[in-house]
Amino acid sequence: MRIDPASREDKGVHAGLVLVGKGWTVWYIAGAFLRLLESVLAMQGDRRFGLCESANMSAYSHQNPLARMLVVAVVAATTAPCVNADVNLTLTDYLHHTWTNELVTFEVATAKLPGVKTVALFGPDEKQIPVQSTRVGKGKVAVSFIVGELPADATRVYSLRQGKPLGTALLKDEDATAVMDSGVVAVRVPTRTEKRFDPPIPLTETPPPLLAVRGVTRQWIGNGRLAGGVGVKSMKTTFVETGPVYAEVKTDYILTTGTYSMTVRVVAGQDAVLVSEEFDSGTDAVNNAYFQFSAKENLQPARTAVQGRLWRERKEKKDSPAGTDYALEFDQDRREVSVIGYVTWWPETTRVITLYGASSPDTLSFFPRRVGEWRNPMGSYLETRKDGEVFLSLPLYVDQEWTRDGMDRKSPYYTGRLEKDWPETACRRKWAFFLSTKERVLPESGRSALQDAVIQHSDLPLDKIKDWVLEWNGDGVTYPRLYVEPGKLEDVRRRALATPGWDTELRRYYTRPETYVLTQDVKVGDELLREPLGQPNSFAVVGALPALRQYVAMLFDNWGYVGFPAPNQARPMIEFVRFDAAMSVKGATDTEREEMRRLCAFVAQMVYDQDWHPTLAGWHLGNPNMPPRQEHHLAVAGSALPTHPLAKQWRARGEAEQKRLIDAMTRPSGAWRECPHYQWEAAMYPMFQAAVPLKLSGGYDLFADPKVKKTWDYLVGILMPPDPRFQSNGKRLRTQPAFGNGSWEFMPLLGWLAAMTKDTDPAFSQRMMWAWKEQGSPHYSHMSELIIDPNLPAKQPDLKSANYRGFGCTLRSGFPSDEETWMAFRHGDCIEHYNYGDQGSFMLCAKGSPLVLHFGSQYTPYLQGSWYFNRASVNHRLINDEDPSAQHLGGNPKDYALGTELWCEDGSNDYVMHNKGFVSFDGADYAHAEQVQQRQGVIGKDHTIQLPPNTPLLQVDIPDTTWIRRVLFLKDKDPLAPNYFLIRDDFISEQPLAGEWNIWTLADNIETQENRVKVVGKYGVDMDVFMAAPVTPQWSTRQETNKFIAGPSHQYLIEKPWIEVLTNLRAQQTPGKGFLAVLYPRKCAEKAPTFEAIADGKGVKVATPRGTDWAFLSHTPIEWKGDGLSFSGTAGAIRKVGDQYEVIFTEPGEAIVNGKKITAREAMEKRVKGN
Repeated sequence: MRIDPASREDKGVHAGLVLVGKGWTVWYIAGAFLRLLESVLAMQGDRRFGLCESANMSAYSHQNPLARMLVVAVVAATTAPCVNADVNLTLTDYLHHTWTNELVTFEVATAKLPGVKTVALFGPDEKQIPVQSTRVGKGKVAVSFIVGELPADATRVYSLRQGKPLGTALLKDEDATAVMDSGVVAVRVPTRTEKRFDPPIPLTETPPPLLAVRGVTRQWIGNGRLAGGVGVKSMKTTFVETGPVYAEVKTDYILTTGTYSMTVRVVAGQDAVLVSEEFDSGTDAVNNAYFQFSAKENLQPARTAVQGRLWRERKEKKDSPAGTDYALEFDQDRREVSVIGYVTWWPETTRVITLYGASSPDTLSFFPRRVGEWRNPMGSYLETRKDGEVFLSLPLYVDQEWTRDGMDRKSPYYTGRLEKDWPETACRRKWAFFLSTKERVLPESGRSALQDAVIQHSDLPLDKIKDWVLEWNGDGVTYPRLYVEPGKLEDVRRRALATPGWDTELRRYYTRPETYVLTQDVKVGDELLREPLGQPNSFAVVGALPALRQYVAMLFDNWGYVGFPAPNQARPMIEFVRFDAAMSVKGATDTEREEMRRLCAFVAQMVYDQDWHPTLAGWHLGNPNMPPRQEHHLAVAGSALPTHPLAKQWRARGEAEQKRLIDAMTRPSGAWRECPHYQWEAAMYPMFQAAVPLKLSGGYDLFADPKVKKTWDYLVGILMPPDPRFQSNGKRLRTQPAFGNGSWEFMPLLGWLAAMTKDTDPAFSQRMMWAWKEQGSPHYSHMSELIIDPNLPAKQPDLKSANYRGFGCTLRSGFPSDEETWMAFRHGDCIEHYNYGDQGSFMLCAKGSPLVLHFGSQYTPYLQGSWYFNRASVNHRLINDEDPSAQHLGGNPKDYALGTELWCEDGSNDYVMHNKGFVSFDGADYAHAEQVQQRQGVIGKDHTIQLPPNTPLLQVDIPDTTWIRRVLFLKDKDPLAPNYFLIRDDFISEQPLAGEWNIWTLADNIETQENRVKVVGKYGVDMDVFMAAPVTPQWSTRQETNKFIAGPSHQYLIEKPWIEVLTNLRAQQTPGKGFLAVLYPRKCAEKAPTFEAIADGKGVKVATPRGTDWAFLSHTPIEWKGDGLSFSGTAGAIRKVGDQYEVIFTEPGEAIVNGKKITAREAMEKRVKGN
């Protein structure tokens, strides 16, 4: 940062220099001392002082460690003290943005001022302007004034001098009230007073802290009021500031349950009323304490415009520059919308609202501001009444609920963070009334004045941005630096360019950063640096410098942060990565590099800003993978800008989040709380983008964390067998199974892991390299070509049947053959980004073919409902008019159905299917899981009928029902031998409901006959389905088509375009009865087995080409005798091959085989020789 000398030279000796900004006062008493200090601090490495000479004196320039992108300098050339010198305040814009009518405040040492009340301020044109000075601590004064205009890329200097301040008071005290008037808008508040109420009076009888507001048409609008029965012991109104730059009044209340205060401010020349509130009202105030503001008086609102997410159909709806504009309805008393300060995930929530009517030109807008300064937030509710009243209701208590307040700290799905030790019953909030006209806020086209108000009063005020660090010493930093190990760039280039197929991939437009780093192509470098923006949203293909300019400009051209919700914003990472490569372009000028560095630092500080990513306020921060992304951005920023004064803090935040995320999301089994797609792509890809630079620069090594290795061994452990649908160079590939909101995908990060652990854990590296190659050596994730070494050694792991608690289990036989049999049985408390209805479901591949699958459609269509998954359920039926939830549904109630269990608010007790047993032997695997259902959710009967996103499903209580699913896998080491499954489903309830059994098959045809079905597969593998219970099932079939697949997976498709049709096989069962099914895969030319139901439908006799099996599964004990054998127990099998028997107990039991009694007190496997 450049510090200008005083604008007028003092006649005394220049023995001192005062610098004020960011709350600092730095004194340099003498020139000699400064030179000594300069040399000492230079050695510290994080502050730089420079020396310059004037004609007749030594003047010093200071490279401030908090040098600003919007430079703020306060300079006094004087003896100590010399009150005749100017104190210059210098602002420079580097954002290419013009600022107008902005309030700014600086802290100045009182020793440099002639007196707090005898300071005058002169603008850039040497004309005096109003200034307001307030003591803010020992030796400091806050100096506030209005910046009329700071043009883009311009510098403006303001000078403090001795003199009489200019301006008049903004606050006028009337008889019973006071008025604060900005000259544009006004607000009426209580007069300065102190009252005690003995006995306490209810809130409804207490004077409110804000009574009314006046708009630009000079007409008073609305009225404020306190509501609720909480008692008030006293109130006190204080005139904090009277002007001339701003006026502020604070009213404090002592409640019988706690405290409440409101501070109201107006700023000269501005059209907003700024409000700050704090309360700690205790639990007794819940639903019994509010500040409300009725907008009816002199506005008569008939319409509103919102920036949020609606669900209920609105009348006369249209789009406007202020948001979705619609007519209010007064047919009933209702909560119209909730105004919340952070992301509006929930239906009927908004960030901004505007109210207006037909009879007045005024508009009244309301929005939360400075959301990072909130604590423990609640929503603010827009309410309408049948009598035509429209009012805002702001609770004076803390009792959060998802759909009303956008968060719930008690919920296990809450991802927010609240300042340590903040009281649970306390809240701080900040908001604004913006008063304008319909012409300005709701123009027919163009920009709404409300957008500028949100930017100015909430997200990007000049007073905040002026303190951000941009200009600093970046000397000695070399690029590229993020994804190349120091000193290894030439080796990386040779390796990457020698890898077959990579050069072609590098020539694509979206790989310019790695393309230039690897090829040094002059044309690519010029495009990487300067390619102009073609389309408004084509930032992925634009050059680094135009992209940074466009990103910053978008914030001001849109709605500030409101237009770009932070939790899932990937753009900062994109810019940092592009910046790193562009800074290495040989043709870049010093001017271009300096501008990129400044704009990149702005983006980093935006991410660091609590208003962008509020890590202390308590807002819900989105899904579990989302808030960490912002911390990963900071880690990369700290690595890309290593000499920035905040780089250490950024890196520390990123490192801490990596440790926290791994600990919070990884189960002891290695399972991840989210579905596989959201684990590797949404959560771990941005984490790895940050982890690689940290490791390569000598920082924290995420890849050495045992939990990272554990969870990636889990991801490898659930990989499907080689899949004929996806191939590379004639080789079938192993794909990630499409459980949850995902698709059939391939993970380049396996190659990243191999590279990052090749020296620290070679065995793990080799396992990851094997999996990477089994997936087709994918490298589409950005920067993969710089990181992955295809020549690293690979070693096949020994994948076996495994129980991954939280996810479920995998049952395998025949690994690593292409003919491998594999089932993944999904059950457990890892539920984020899985689907309603997928608990207890499974997928199955066998003998080289996928047979029973999920759709893998992610969100297009978004499938939920137990009947879309391979599982059993109860109570699947259409809703009728008599159902309790029918009245809440739009359209025809019969468009909706029941049958999908719903998680409960205290942690999924009636949603999760819990593992009750897992056994793996040479000849069999077994899994047992149970789920207690107490209520079900109402959802669309098919995927075309949608309910509000992120809304807890409408609920219908059902009789307590325990669903028990047992899976017995009878297997052989020979993948071509019989490898098949028994699946038992029982429903235990005192009031049983009808049952249903579903599987979705990849089939060319399904042939049903009595209790036997032949599924004719697509890849030369068929599957016999035998239903032992019920004996005479009611079969039905239907088909659904899926056209979605993850984009990068297209390169591996055998059939293009991707269209996959799954055929549903469904069976019905009477109330209280269960199912016992056999799923027997076989090659299409292989002889079919014979099936016979035994043990009253609790067992099956299967005669196969290999031999004969008697298999049993039941919730209740079985006593069976037959074929010279007997079996007692609930789960097991007797298998005969030749004259050898194999007796398998997966739960305790007893058998007699060849006259020999075998007793199992626990799961066991035993071989018995026959006669």
